[in-house]
Amino acid sequence: MLDVGAGGGAASLPLAPPAGLLVAVDESAAMLSSFAEGAQERRAHHEEISGRWPDVANHTPSADVVVCHHVLYNVADLPPFLRALTDHARRRVVVELTERHPLSGLAPLWLSLHGLERPKRPSASDAVAVANELGYDVNVLRFAHASLWDGAPLDERVAFARRQLCVGPERDDEILAYFEAVGSDTRRQLVTIWWDGPVPSRP
Repeated sequence: MLDVGAGGGAASLPLAPPAGLLVAVDESAAMLSSFAEGAQERRAHHEEISGRWPDVANHTPSADVVVCHHVLYNVADLPPFLRALTDHARRRVVVELTERHPLSGLAPLWLSLHGLERPKRPSASDAVAVANELGYDVNVLRFAHASLWDGAPLDERVAFARRQLCVGPERDDEILAYFEAVGSDTRRQLVTIWWDGPVPSRP
């Protein structure tokens, strides 16, 4: 299995076994180190490749399955990124992302605090459209899942939002009022998209 933008391995480590070899690609040396520790704890064979995808694609091995979770919103040019994923997949590519940008929920606060309207796109539907335009037979599954903020104290959510909104603690009351108005449901709408290979095996 090849995990692109692997981070600490949340997408791939739980799949070993049955995955016999895990290959992680990431720009962060710290994340790759965390991935390696997790793989060792599971006694899984592993390899780490440091760099940006698809820049490092030429010296990254192919795999039966390529996964890429919660990375696409950081990708400036999607077609070559997806092509490189597919070129490395002997059987399947699996991509997961949120329906909308993870910080899109703060858009009303950007408007009320700064008078700035945030863009509503790109979205997961745009990623699906790009993959379809590339000729892939794309499958789509939409579902809700608890976010990282599920069960977190409200003051921690306010502090995080304050930093993202580039304001000081004097605006905490306004941020808190917004969170109280929208309710305590912190579930995220997630989208998993996948398409099958195969592609020719690489030497």
